[in-house]
Amino acid sequence: MQETIAPGSSITLEIRVKALSVELLRSTLTISIDGHKEPMHVLLNGTVAAPHLIVPSLNFNFNVMRVNTDKQIFVEVRNTGNFVVGYEILINNETAPGVFENKKNDNENVEITRKGDVLNVGCMSLSPCFSKIHPGKKIRIILSGK
Repeated sequence: MQETIAPGSSITLEIRVKALSVELLRSTLTISIDGHKEPMHVLLNGTVAAPHLIVPSLNFNFNVMRVNTDKQIFVEVRNTGNFVVGYEILINNETAPGVFENKKNDNENVEITRKGDVLNVGCMSLSPCFSKIHPGKKIRIILSGK
């Protein structure tokens, strides 16, 4: 691409890189200036990453639970990409603690609390509610109903 810039003017260049794997990007942008023998070289470098998470269906059904019993469901999330991915579970687009308004029943609110990496939402808990998943690794998120 060749652009002519008037004296005292400026332009903005947008450079996009499509990440297919983790690699070190090292390239040079060459700028030729009329009247100069040598062009100006700008080194471009950085890390290009390709994170990829495999998350199963998130439809949970605890069915009928007896009083004073617990039930657990495991969700396994895999990182098949080449870069560490961090996650945090949010309820109603916010982190705990707080009170979540129950849209189905205006008279009921659900209390949300967090202690360490356990997120409690009413009678249900999720753990770990935040973590990092390294490339080629998986993490099991436990959902417990009481």
